[in-house]
Order: sequence, then C-alpha cells, then structure tokens
Amino acid sequence: MVKHTRKHFLQTLSSAAVAAGGMSLLATTGCSPKGGRRPNVVLIMTDDQGYGDLGIHGNDKIKTPNLDRLAGEGVELTRFYVSPMCAPTRASLMTGRYNYRTGVVDTSRSRAMMHSDEVTIAEIFSSAGYRTGIFGKWLLGDNYHLRAIDQGFQEAVVHNSGGIGQPGDPPGNSYFDPVFQHNGQPQQYQGYCTDIFFAAALEFITSHKDDSFFVYLPTNAPHTPLEITDEYADPYRAMGLQDNDARLYGMVTNIDDNLYRLRARGSSLGAGAGCCGGCRLGAVAVGSRQLAVGWEKRGNPLAVALAGQANGRGRQEQKGEQ
Repeated sequence: MVKHTRKHFLQTLSSAAVAAGGMSLLATTGCSPKGGRRPNVVLIMTDDQGYGDLGIHGNDKIKTPNLDRLAGEGVELTRFYVSPMCAPTRASLMTGRYNYRTGVVDTSRSRAMMHSDEVTIAEIFSSAGYRTGIFGKWLLGDNYHLRAIDQGFQEAVVHNSGGIGQPGDPPGNSYFDPVFQHNGQPQQYQGYCTDIFFAAALEFITSHKDDSFFVYLPTNAPHTPLEITDEYADPYRAMGLQDNDARLYGMVTNIDDNLYRLRARGSSLGAGAGCCGGCRLGAVAVGSRQLAVGWEKRGNPLAVALAGQANGRGRQEQKGEQ
C-alpha cells in the first residue's frame, strides 16, 4: 500500500499545475513561446544588499547598469516585504509559506533547519520535468534530509552555514579560492565566490539548453566579510568613499557584471530555438534581502524582467503578505 504524505500530495498537485499552466506567465505578457516550450526561470537573490545600493534608486556613486536595466525592462515591486532574518526569508521564498510553519526562525543555533517535509519550488519544478540547480547560499540545513539536494535541486554548488568562513563552513574558507559543497561533496574552486557561482550556473544552463530549467542563484555577496579585488574597490576609493563602502559597492558591481554575462549567454544560447524571439530565459528575478544597516528589512525591491519585453513597465507599488 502506497503511503501518501502531505509532501507527496502537494508536490504532485503543484507539479500538475505547472505542467498544465506553465505558459500562463508568458501568455499574460503577450509573449508566445515557440514550439510550446515552457519558460525557463532564473531567480537571483543577493545577500545584505540595501535599497540604496542600486543606481536606479538614486545612488549616483554605485555602478549597477545591468541591475538597473533589469528593473527598467521589467516590473519592480517597491514594497516587497521579507522576514526580519535571513534564513526565514529563504524558507518562505522556497516554500511560499510563513517561515514559522517551516521550522526556520533564525540563522543559527539549529533554528535555520527547514522541515524536510516542506515542498519547495525546486521540487515542484523538478516533478514537472524541469532541471533544477542552486548556486550560492542555501542556509536551510547542511545535513542529510535538509540539504538543497534533498529538497528538489538536482545540481548544487553551495557554501555551508550562513556564510563563507562561518562556523559550519570549512575553517579558514575565503571568498577567494573557496571550498564549496558540490552535490554534497567538498570541492576546492579557483577564483572569486560570486564569479564561481555564476560560472557554475552558466555551465548548468549551457548543459540544459534544450531542457526546461529552474536556476536559483542566491549570492552570499555583498554580505560581510567585505572581500573583493582592488579592481572593483579602487574606483570607489578614488571617489573618496570609505574603504568599507568602496568594498561593498565593488561587490555589488561584480554581481552586476555577472548578471550581464548571464543574460548575454542566455540570449546567445536561445537564438532561434526558444521563446520570446529567441531568448530562452523566460523570467529573471532579483531581490535584495535587507538594508545595509543589517536589521531593517521592510521596503526592499523585487525586480522582475520578462524576456521579450521591449518596453519597461515602470515601478509598481505592491505590498505582499505571507
């Protein structure tokens, strides 16, 4: 006799809905996918980037042309509310549920371990035939049953714990040449953390260019420690900014550069083969988790760009409730 759990029921129901209505998002935007292909989804969430750490929000110092373009071409939700802590926000994003229901209430002391029976967006996409990958910060459990690879992600390159070098991550780990967990196994990488995560995502997208895919890219930057090359920090130091500000802005600009490479690669892979005039990336989302002061979380933006939209829709005032 087959035992049907709540998780199994919700996963089956949700995957059926995705399979039946996968085109509704594009249909509502007037974008018709070629050959009935379902949209690919890339979700990017930065860590500790504040509302003012974007050029589009009136900051005339920071250079974020690609993030600004993303918001300008899509829809920006200027009242996008999140939880007062990092891990609870991630639990809600993955499940669509109030964080207390998932068991995640904090970022440490065993309070950032999501219940294993929660149904994640990755499990829903996976059940509907999508390829799923995460590249960055998971922070919902590092052990069996709780890891990203146990919660619907078929490919995972993540750091442990709440940040690179924090307790739970390999001792002495750095943003440069770090040790990450690749599908549950430690692996040494070469380069800068954000570059590595985006490169791994690009490799995943390239490998599955003929499939439908869901990519979750939760960067650990610009979370402290503020580690970045002088190539990115020096232009801001030259403006007279304090060193910490120069480093933080440099980390955000590095994310911006990687976003450009991601979108350019997605467009080139999809030429003539995918939806929305050839662009296979059906949707891209970027969200800032909190203000830079480290505790206030309200009023952070969520920008959503739909491939194939030639004109921006401007800002939308919208308040979301969990």
